[in-house]
Amino acid sequence: MEITYRDGKLGEEDKVILVDGNQIFFWELADMILTHCYIRDYEGHDPLDLMNMINESFTQQEVTREILDKYFHTITEEDIAKIAVELYKNEERIHPRPKETGGEFLRDFLNDCFERQGVDDDILEQYNLKPKLY
Repeated sequence: MEITYRDGKLGEEDKVILVDGNQIFFWELADMILTHCYIRDYEGHDPLDLMNMINESFTQQEVTREILDKYFHTITEEDIAKIAVELYKNEERIHPRPKETGGEFLRDFLNDCFERQGVDDDILEQYNLKPKLY
């Protein structure tokens, strides 16, 4: 998996996150996380490990070896955490705190998706997230 960037529309700080050349959106990330949580639960592992790993990575603003070693994971989960951190950092750049919510917007969105066990039109509307391509 390769994470690259291109300039977004919201100024020079805005970066569109590309995974293997394709733009990644919040709701796609949430779907990936939820799918892995369901699989982990089915396999008898703690489904919260992935969310905990991502939340720690948000705090560090990177996916460190220490964080990865702390949780049972697959390379796919590592990739998901890296994508999440890149989206988080982008939100921090284009919506800086304290005036705006920064990366906490993404954290809140993902936590709400996890609580609701899915991504639907209601949650996308609540967070004012609509599919829009740059």
